[in-house]
Amino acid sequence: MSIKPLVQLYDAGGPGLIVLFPSGVLYSNQVGGYSCLQSEAEGIYVPLVDEVVNQEEQLYTYFTGPKLLGGCANGIDAEDADAIDTILHARLLTEFISVDRSKLGWSCEAWVYVKIANQPPERAVSYSSGVGQTASGLTIKDSDYPSGINMFPLYGFGECTGILTWNNND
Repeated sequence: MSIKPLVQLYDAGGPGLIVLFPSGVLYSNQVGGYSCLQSEAEGIYVPLVDEVVNQEEQLYTYFTGPKLLGGCANGIDAEDADAIDTILHARLLTEFISVDRSKLGWSCEAWVYVKIANQPPERAVSYSSGVGQTASGLTIKDSDYPSGINMFPLYGFGECTGILTWNNND
């Protein structure tokens, strides 16, 4: 039996997205607030560090705030999902990610199941005309993707699922 390689994200330095994908690599993080759960998932890790807005601090503030007090280990509710979506949708870098409402019970602090919206199949360079050209010659219009075609941190996965993770608040 082969054991999959494991990458620990305990000190990843900001929020990240584990795209659930058969990569052969497991990613692990300490999650669940003061419960210090050890969760892991197979996929591809994409850092989501925004140099302008510290989304990790916003998530930390929410999960340690008056409602959850840093102890969110047994699922989140619709109010929590709305708060997370508000943080994600406020920035171009993460506006294509939304909390997966069908997996609220599986989510916890620093480990939130998400839906990833369709993104361009390839990275394109946007020209002043509003049209981009990919390396393989595919033409993509900026208007096809409201955020602009160069703002996605990943390309070509289509609609998929993942896990939003960040440093545990313990």
